[in-house]
Amino acid sequence: MINRIPQIILVDFNELNEKWPSLNLQDDQQLTFVLIGTITIEKALQQITNLGYELSGQAAQPGYFAKRGGLLDIYPIGTDQPVRLEFINNQIAEMHCFDPVSKRLSKPLKKITLMASKFSGHYGRQSVFSYWRLINDPVIIYNATQEISDFLPNWKEVAKQIEEFSALVFNNFGGQSLPQSFTAAPYYHKNFQKLGDDLQATANKKWQIALATAQPKELRQVLKEKNIADLPLLFWP
Repeated sequence: MINRIPQIILVDFNELNEKWPSLNLQDDQQLTFVLIGTITIEKALQQITNLGYELSGQAAQPGYFAKRGGLLDIYPIGTDQPVRLEFINNQIAEMHCFDPVSKRLSKPLKKITLMASKFSGHYGRQSVFSYWRLINDPVIIYNATQEISDFLPNWKEVAKQIEEFSALVFNNFGGQSLPQSFTAAPYYHKNFQKLGDDLQATANKKWQIALATAQPKELRQVLKEKNIADLPLLFWP
């Protein structure tokens, strides 16, 4: 966040009152598992629970973990895929990322570092505003509706903190919704062909498009195959 790569922090109003991970992570706010590292699965369960991760039937979303025999699935905070640790004789014998939908294992890992979940007592006492202060010339975009005070009883206090930054505010007059040319992005989930088709349809509109992806090489190859590799795209991270 302290570099000059474009950053987006997307939160709802309720998150403005939440406590986020400390920007200065201490040893008790993160945990590293190493391949062939000696540790019992029971000790690993205790450690990730102390970080605020919650036990579930499946590690389907960040902050949750699941256990089946000697397999421990963890969905780390801040990643786009969960990881699977296989324990044999009190050692981590294998570590892989895996697809949360198909459950297929992908690349092997040598180590994985977990950061504390917001449910942990180690989560820190900083708000999202601490993150925004690290971004170069941040802009906060929000819709100023009458209902904000219903969600946030301390809205006046929050509004004063927002005043520290540049802001683009959509005001709602007379209780009528403003016509806004924003639409939700389709759910692609690695369907690069579908994404490529949609981008191809915008090729003549001269739009500046920002894409958040963990697989930029694969996506660039699809764009090349569709002869739209010269689109003005920003890849993040």
